[in-house]
Amino acid sequence: MPAFLEKLTKHIYTNWGDRLGDICIVLRNRRETLFTKDHLAKILKKTSFLPEFYSIEDFVAHCSGLTITDPLRDQFTLYALHCDIEGDQARSIEEFFPYAAWMLSDFNEIDMYLVGRE
Repeated sequence: MPAFLEKLTKHIYTNWGDRLGDICIVLRNRRETLFTKDHLAKILKKTSFLPEFYSIEDFVAHCSGLTITDPLRDQFTLYALHCDIEGDQARSIEEFFPYAAWMLSDFNEIDMYLVGRE
C-alpha cells in the first residue's frame, strides 16, 4: 500500500502535470519535502519545473517577511545577557546551555499560547 506522500505526489502530478512550476506545496516539515521531491522525480517522465516546496514554518516566514531565529545563536545571546547581568557570578557556558534550551523552549510555548489572545 503506497504511503501518504506517495499518494499525494501522484495526485499532484495527475492534476498539475506540465504546470508543476505554477504551484506551491506546503508540508509539515523539511523532511517531508525531501521525500515528496523524491517521489515526484520517480514519476516525472521529462524535464520539468518543480513546484516551490515549503515547510509550514518556512512558508509562514516567507509570507510574513519575518526571519526564523537560529536556536544556537539564541542560546549564545541568552548566555551573553546572563554574563552581563550576573558578572563574576555567571555560570559556565557548559552549565548554562541546558537551562538556555529549556528557557527558550518555554518562551516559545508561551508565545504559541498567546498568539490566539490578540
